Amino acid sequence: AISPMNPYRYQIIAEIMMQIALYDQAVVLLKAAEERELLFRDLLDKLALALVHTGKKEDALTYLAKLLQLDPNSISHMNNSAICYKAMGEFNRAIAMYRRAMEIEPGNISIRFNLALALLNKGKKDEAIVELSRVLDINPKHERAKARHLQLTDPEKYRAYLAESKKPSE
Repeated sequence: AISPMNPYRYQIIAEIMMQIALYDQAVVLLKAAEERELLFRDLLDKLALALVHTGKKEDALTYLAKLLQLDPNSISHMNNSAICYKAMGEFNRAIAMYRRAMEIEPGNISIRFNLALALLNKGKKDEAIVELSRVLDINPKHERAKARHLQLTDPEKYRAYLAESKKPSE
């Protein structure tokens, strides 16, 4: 049997719970680990992710901030923080977090694409188009970036693109 004081016990059980979408139960379990002072970086990350999935984005941001203190260059933690800010309607903070991540890893197309979406949410269409163009420069086959770029720059081609993508493949 694994000791209740073994932090890996909490990690394994929380991972299983999260794989089967039992996020509320995973939060309870991970909070219990926190009370026992058994949280380590991987468990903090799991707790933040579980909190995001349960809609508790402010709480998730608390843990993500702790994680960023431990690892200030973590693109993953910056991305998750920005996703929380964006979901909370705090677009300026989301954009700032994505830009911080881009300083560390400018070629990361996921971060750049998410930045473009946050810029769109903020009403900064021209800046979003620039970021989408950069995503397509890095990966011309990025379908979501291609579709969004066409939607913003050439609505007629976008309609044709949609019609083409809905055709059954031969």
